[in-house]
Amino acid sequence: PNGIAIVPLPQRDVNGTVQDRLAFRVGANLPITVYQFNPLQNEQVFSTDASLLLPTDTAGDKYYVMTREQTFDLLKGYFTVIGITDEPTLVTVRVTARTLAGPGIPELYPDDEYMTVLGRYEVLNIETNEIGADLTGSLITASGPVVAFGGSEAANAPYTSRCDRTGPPPWRCAWDGVKECTTDADCSSFITCCADHLEEQLFPVAAWGNEYVGVRSMPRGNELDVWRVMAGSDDTQVVVQPPLVQIPVLDEGRWFEFETGEDFLLVADKPVLLAQFLAAEHAPNPNPPLVNYVDGDAGTGDPAMMLAVPTRQFLDKYVFLAPADVSANKFYEKHYVSIAAPAGASVRLGVQEVGLMDPLVDELQVRDIPGTTWRAYRVRIAAGFHTLACTQPCSVMVHGYDQYVSYGYPGGLGLEDEPQPVE
Repeated sequence: PNGIAIVPLPQRDVNGTVQDRLAFRVGANLPITVYQFNPLQNEQVFSTDASLLLPTDTAGDKYYVMTREQTFDLLKGYFTVIGITDEPTLVTVRVTARTLAGPGIPELYPDDEYMTVLGRYEVLNIETNEIGADLTGSLITASGPVVAFGGSEAANAPYTSRCDRTGPPPWRCAWDGVKECTTDADCSSFITCCADHLEEQLFPVAAWGNEYVGVRSMPRGNELDVWRVMAGSDDTQVVVQPPLVQIPVLDEGRWFEFETGEDFLLVADKPVLLAQFLAAEHAPNPNPPLVNYVDGDAGTGDPAMMLAVPTRQFLDKYVFLAPADVSANKFYEKHYVSIAAPAGASVRLGVQEVGLMDPLVDELQVRDIPGTTWRAYRVRIAAGFHTLACTQPCSVMVHGYDQYVSYGYPGGLGLEDEPQPVE
């Protein structure tokens, strides 16, 4: 119990829009928690991420996709659906962006639907097909339980190369309001370097919640975390405490993005999904030309994607891994956890009380979230296996940085179905 096993898997790339039998199955004779690292250590690829994997008995039949914009021609956003039942599963997807055609799969445009049947462990992967295309909000429904992922081969955060096409032309790049553009590709000089791989197993809609505690990642410079909140129903009202941002009323599948360096409590009157994206090494600004450092840049790391856990799915105990293989010289420079817990709770990382750790040696930060009963913690951890225990339900996000690379994943969650509406 409370041990960890690392299982290397052979390379089995899912590349392009495709349907094929490309999944792996992980099974055990007792309950386990599984985390996926792509790749496990910092393998000098400058592009990695990680994901919490959910047990198949909690899989759902309805998902909304969370990902980011496609920034470069060859680096696509994607979502992936996996069949998990013995009986064939009818899957319908409704996309929010132009997608790449694949063998037997047509090119799709916003609001197009595509239907297919997935066998057990068969994979449907749909990728974007133009700069600026974003599959966030795409709907996945199925005749039975399926597993779904969202992510990007490599995406940017913040996305500072948008062509502002509101109003009549001539349109201009949103960053400077001067350079004329017709597509986001015309604003590539304003990309905030650099892009990084994103992936996360999606939570089924039935596991969403009405309340989230957003705890920012460990600061590196003046960069901000990027957050996206998405609604599963029309007329969803969302508020943030402290009032960092005013979020408009959201309809089904619609989302709102904001950036902040603060911790916060987010409450909605209907279930929502909340995602956190780590910022690029040169954030917060583009600093053209590319790879031009200025004071205040993050200075390390790159984008990674984590799904926030609703408070109703918080646990009181977690087991997780900060990856490294020192003998092979494969590791991240720094690993951290960000923790949300009730202000009166005791939080222990291994045998240490987190609130009593050394702010200098352990880089500990403790912040009470104004106007709430929640407390946020950020602390550095060593590479390897860890446990976290709280006297009241809490959450933990695990993340790490190195030069032009980051990873991040939620350390775990409960998977209770169907949150109750807020009165």
